[in-house]
Amino acid sequence: MKELWKKMSVMLITTALVALIAVPAFAANTGYVPLKSPDVQFYKYLLVDSNAVAPNASFTFTISSNDVIEIIPGSAATTTSAGTLPLYKGPGTPTISAVSFSPTDTVETQTLVSGYKTYKQTVTIDMSSVEFSEPGVYRYYITENTGTAGMFYDVDATTPNLTTNGSLKRTLDVYVEDTEDASSMTLKVTGFVMYDGVVTAAPPAGEPVTANSAITTSTTAITVNTANGAEVSGATKTDSYVNYYTSYSLTVGKVVTGNQGSRDKYFKLTLTLNSPVATTLTVDVSHADIQLPASDALNKATNSSYAGKTNPQEIKLDAGKAKETEFYLQHGQYIIVEGLVVGTTYDLKEEAEGYTSTEGITAAVSVINWDGINGNDALADAVNGTVKLLDADDTTTDDGDLQTGYTNDKNGVIPTGVLVSATPVIIIAIVVVAGVVLFIVMSAKRKASEAADTDSEE
Repeated sequence: MKELWKKMSVMLITTALVALIAVPAFAANTGYVPLKSPDVQFYKYLLVDSNAVAPNASFTFTISSNDVIEIIPGSAATTTSAGTLPLYKGPGTPTISAVSFSPTDTVETQTLVSGYKTYKQTVTIDMSSVEFSEPGVYRYYITENTGTAGMFYDVDATTPNLTTNGSLKRTLDVYVEDTEDASSMTLKVTGFVMYDGVVTAAPPAGEPVTANSAITTSTTAITVNTANGAEVSGATKTDSYVNYYTSYSLTVGKVVTGNQGSRDKYFKLTLTLNSPVATTLTVDVSHADIQLPASDALNKATNSSYAGKTNPQEIKLDAGKAKETEFYLQHGQYIIVEGLVVGTTYDLKEEAEGYTSTEGITAAVSVINWDGINGNDALADAVNGTVKLLDADDTTTDDGDLQTGYTNDKNGVIPTGVLVSATPVIIIAIVVVAGVVLFIVMSAKRKASEAADTDSEE
């Protein structure tokens, strides 16, 4: 019997020890395994004027959760209501890639705003440093950085106000859910939602953001969801930033006046531009000659060295570097340089070649209809200056689009005094000629009469 009690005691002690060991092992398995976040993407749109192209411009963003106000279940200060989800500061240090545009980018076939070219790039948020540990909504704030001359940031594409920057802010919510797997405690990311501006309210509970399908950590091309899911009350979903690059045109014209002014003579004009940003300008030469005639077809009034010269159809500018471009225009011709950003300086000079040169062209002598409306137009802006933002009422002549050029005049005076002094000589010459003619006629008549008398006597 004693031996039996010994064996039972050993079994009881062993069982107790196993139980004690098993308890901490079970406790160690409580809690979720941290979940890596997939990357997320949104769109960047750039609007430019219909006659311009995209500039060489880069755009950068910052992302942080530092200013997020958490709304956590059980917290005395921020207890969630029954109708909202728990809201957490987004963990980790995600980063956002810069995106760039250039003049060679392809224009989107579907325009975002009527009357403007639309360019589009995809922006990636790198979430590789982010891990989630609980179900809930994790929030970040995104800010677009400014700094490109002539650029208006975060404009409203629905009702375009292309004159001021928007808030530059976006709110990004990441939805993390329990997989509801009875055998394990696991999490899944089911959606991303981006809102316009800074959102502080908690997301509503109830309708899921997605169909509860997991976005895996291997997926790296997730577009911010805007199609479904319950919105934060009063917030507006978005999947993009829209910027507008404002630019203006410079029209350069030529008019020749005077009775000795050659209307088919080509004049050389040199335009110097200095832009605060690198860009490519388009030049409309449809109201001038793309190429001058060859030497054997060039008119005598034009400098022979201009033979075969061409009027460029684009100008490439580096930021902060002056660039000279030559144009060749006849009377009534003009070119239009498109895509000048605010802050660009310009300086127009010409080779007058013996003509009296006047800056600008008045309506009184103009034969140029640059605005397409009935009547000839003045090109009266200064031949040098700085491109400025258009005033709301355009009260300043050098704001917005610019029109300038040169008027070249040449007159000759007929030497009337020489004609007057020669008049007596001309009269005498006429009298002498008339006398000679009369003498010849009379002699002919006399000879005829004498011949007639001779015949009658015979």
